[in-house]
Amino acid sequence: MLQNEVKKLTGLTRKAIEYYEEKLLINPIRKDNNYREYSMEDVKTLKKISVYRKLGCSLDEIKEIINDKGKLASIIRNREIKNDLEIEKVEILKNLMNDEFDFKKLELIENKETLYFKLTRIFPGYVGQLFFISYKPFLNEILKDEDKQYYHELIDFLDNFPTIDLSDYEKELIDNISKSISIFDIEKISDEKINAIMDYDKWINNNEENISNYIKFKESEEYLNNPVIIILEKVKKHMEDNKYYEIVIPLIRKISKSYDEYYKQMLKANKKLMENM
Repeated sequence: MLQNEVKKLTGLTRKAIEYYEEKLLINPIRKDNNYREYSMEDVKTLKKISVYRKLGCSLDEIKEIINDKGKLASIIRNREIKNDLEIEKVEILKNLMNDEFDFKKLELIENKETLYFKLTRIFPGYVGQLFFISYKPFLNEILKDEDKQYYHELIDFLDNFPTIDLSDYEKELIDNISKSISIFDIEKISDEKINAIMDYDKWINNNEENISNYIKFKESEEYLNNPVIIILEKVKKHMEDNKYYEIVIPLIRKISKSYDEYYKQMLKANKKLMENM
């Protein structure tokens, strides 16, 4: 069967299906016209992946489970239970060991997911990191019913967004960076950025020297030849060329009230920065 039918049967996005193929979790046949031909076994595997992702399993854990269902027991034992939502997920994982499953419970869990978890599950790996890492502090909200239309518009746009031409090395670098940076580090950087935007005058007065040094550093060979910077510039140009910012930012503003507030403040701060320059 073709990819469109697989999307309907699994509920996965095109980019998620292709990502799991890239990670060798499925192995569709490439036809002469370069279309992929998926088997029912591929569909079954993708459905399993979708369920395990919704339950918070990492890609490495999913690989272990698919290759050996007995690994599920050790994953359950090692999972840290931090809150009620995690407890609910573990209960469903235990049921899966006995081939029991409750779709209604899973749906309730989905409704409690933060926007960030939901979106990076739907767009796994380096794809989700490229799309959403900069919005993370503003996606810790739960999707509201009145915002679902904009949420689905966002998913449709991103799933049909032209694939960014990255080498295997660049993809692996992004994946490794996202794994090596802790949630604490991301939140710390984000908090500093938000505080700067929300109280621009105070921040600019306290950081004049740092800003000057940073502007000089951005012109240095060290900065310009950094592989991460090269990737980021490549991604930025690709997104600009394909109207990513024109479409995605307004939709993120609609589904995240905190980002909308931040964006308005950012416009004011940018205006002041240009005036100062």
